[in-house]
Amino acid sequence: MSRRLTVIVFAVAALLALPALAVAALFSSGNQGRLIPDANNGGGVLSKIRINSDARIRDLNVRVRIAHPADDDLNIYLVSPKGEFVELSTDNGGNGDDYGAGANSCAGSFTVFNDESPVSIRNGAPPFLGSFRPQSPLSAVDGDKLGGTWRLQIFDDGTGQTGVLGCWQMKVKVGG
Repeated sequence: MSRRLTVIVFAVAALLALPALAVAALFSSGNQGRLIPDANNGGGVLSKIRINSDARIRDLNVRVRIAHPADDDLNIYLVSPKGEFVELSTDNGGNGDDYGAGANSCAGSFTVFNDESPVSIRNGAPPFLGSFRPQSPLSAVDGDKLGGTWRLQIFDDGTGQTGVLGCWQMKVKVGG
């Protein structure tokens, strides 16, 4: 075998031995401004992100920006296209305000739900700036197809106070 052909064979073998690369993408609801009514008036809001993809999820993080005067009234869930509920946060934060800070839109600072975070959302404090482990692991959807309609459902189980969903996003790694 010629020296040049040997180098090419070794280069191809090295490339084939590499693990498949993961690719990250960000999907956003866009600015919402959606009222989260209190328990006496329906108590919930639903927002959807539709994704067209056959890729498989390797890792998923959810980012939210919500204005509410009593965070412990809120129950926040991600619902996969297969109908699997992932509990992000339920009744956390006492009478503290908000998930995230700044503009209550996609331009604000988010609360990030990330399985790899060292701090549980249960141990965080409003406005929950930064990254927190959700109450149920997002890894429940790892390996699932990314495509379909993803939903963020927020329920307000308290009375007398309403809030506003500003924006939510999914940061997804697919592949490898």
